[in-house]
Amino acid sequence: MSCVAVFVMHFLIDYLVCYIEKDVFVNISNDAIIDRFQNIKSVDVYGPSIFKSWVRLFSYVDDQDYIFVGFQDVVERLLAELVKEEPRRTVISIYGMGGLGKTTLARNLYTNPNIVCSFSARAWICMSQEYNTMVLLRNIIKSIQGRTKENLDLLEMMTEMDLEIHLRGILKKNKYLVVVDDVWHREAWESLKRAFPDSKNGSRVIITTHKEDVAERADNKGFVHRLRFLSQEESWDLFCRKLLHVRAMVSTMERLAKDMVNKCGGLPLAIVVLSGLLSHKKGLEEWKRV
Repeated sequence: MSCVAVFVMHFLIDYLVCYIEKDVFVNISNDAIIDRFQNIKSVDVYGPSIFKSWVRLFSYVDDQDYIFVGFQDVVERLLAELVKEEPRRTVISIYGMGGLGKTTLARNLYTNPNIVCSFSARAWICMSQEYNTMVLLRNIIKSIQGRTKENLDLLEMMTEMDLEIHLRGILKKNKYLVVVDDVWHREAWESLKRAFPDSKNGSRVIITTHKEDVAERADNKGFVHRLRFLSQEESWDLFCRKLLHVRAMVSTMERLAKDMVNKCGGLPLAIVVLSGLLSHKKGLEEWKRV
């Protein structure tokens, strides 16, 4: 693969995976994405014209394709953990490297109709490497109570302890599900978990992280799931699902594509980005230049 293609894939996977995986939630606009790219000096050497090409690739990151290629059994297993008859407030940890689809999987669980009906209060927050506990607490409260002016003004006047007590009071009255996405450090989780009471009513917390120790120590009686890489067969299935004009792929193009897909190492996001790159190339010769 060319230097530019390698750069794009590694850049997206290692540096911007948080933005890509979460785009389905926060609806980041194309212009906003381009602005973020333009603020990174290391990209300047490739010229501004490549930004629009990257934006086109984002449309290929479709959660349903992730779920149906290699994840369906995982979804069913985790759904069972969420709704099983265990009254204790339990933490379900999903971990694995960036690009495996942790956020996508958590989103599928969070929006599942059975889950929506099973929990009277739900909230989703993204923690990331740099976080502010007060902001996170406010966001959980806003998700549950709404964003009326009166409520927002009240929250702004509260200290961190006030927010923690207030949130505990809200959650105590509900069977709740809170997703804490992208936890980087154990200390980050520790700063929040006091606000999640155990009312013995089947409440659940889902955390996603790329660190095994964070996942393992979040709850000593919780459920931990490590996301795996896709097999060669699953990788090819995902690639074909995302590739435009897949029926026009002749045997020589297919052999080249399979070689490139294998180099993605079973990482779903890398495969999706590759399919986006090739979808905008015409014919074998252009594919060879990728």
